[in-house]
Amino acid sequence: MMLCKFFYFFFLYIFTIDFKYVNCFYLPKLCRVNFFRLSESNDAASYSDGHEKYMQEKKMKQLKLKSENKTVKQLRITPRIAANDLLIKINCAKQFLLRRHRVKFILTLKGREYTNTENVKRIFSKISEELKSYGNSESMRQSGNVVTQLFNLKAKIKKIEN
Repeated sequence: MMLCKFFYFFFLYIFTIDFKYVNCFYLPKLCRVNFFRLSESNDAASYSDGHEKYMQEKKMKQLKLKSENKTVKQLRITPRIAANDLLIKINCAKQFLLRRHRVKFILTLKGREYTNTENVKRIFSKISEELKSYGNSESMRQSGNVVTQLFNLKAKIKKIEN
């Protein structure tokens, strides 16, 4: 019981409740309850409204969601890809870039394809040439038998094509 009283007084010490009349002509009278929290300095001028804090947290969550909306879409290709299939993958990448996603092309090499790097460079140069107006490309990276290249959206393009 003593512990419960302690928390009650502690709550009253930290938080202060304020009633503001919304419309005092109605019966029963309409009031708005405001919770004020004391700051570390404990002066009356530095009280903050609970609703303002809620709205500020809501704005921060929305900004966080906007900044985290950069998912990476992966498109897998091989060095033996046909020209038409490559154009289809490039069109998919354009749609992903217009929807504000990052696009990662992954080219896997098998057997003798590992020695023929000119074909890989030709494929990635064609991809970067086609996506030049849509996004910025990072340098081509090779780790083992996997070659990757990442594309980010340019700031100018904002319209989504269908």
